[in-house]
Amino acid sequence: MPLWQLVRRVSESYGRRLQEHKKDQPGSKLLSSVSVQQFQYVQAISRMDRPTVGRLAEYFSVTPPTATVIVRRLEDQGLIRKKIDADDARIQHITLTEKGHRLLSVQEGAFKALAGDIGHILTKEELRRYSEITEKICRAFEPDEN
Repeated sequence: MPLWQLVRRVSESYGRRLQEHKKDQPGSKLLSSVSVQQFQYVQAISRMDRPTVGRLAEYFSVTPPTATVIVRRLEDQGLIRKKIDADDARIQHITLTEKGHRLLSVQEGAFKALAGDIGHILTKEELRRYSEITEKICRAFEPDEN
């Protein structure tokens, strides 16, 4: 099977299994209340150090007005809050609320369950190699967050 077909097949298999595990997580309804794009913003906000709308727009390669709309929706849902910078009142930093952190924990629980599935399928040596290769791919694909 060509590599591109394997990548598609793995992606689809992971996606289906992850959806199954999400249903089993406490608070799974919270996860279904946000779009994929909104969830990506929540993840980025959690990884970045108090980003601004401008930084998020740059990170996602969208215009600031587009990022503003998504941030406003997340704020309306109670997933994030904006805080005015102490040194420059024109700047607003974005952080997750407790509800935003709960949203991420639902997803994290599903990924841990999926990792458990993978751990049951592979031998210890295969799992070690899989981890090394996956880390290498992730490093190559990660956007620069600075």
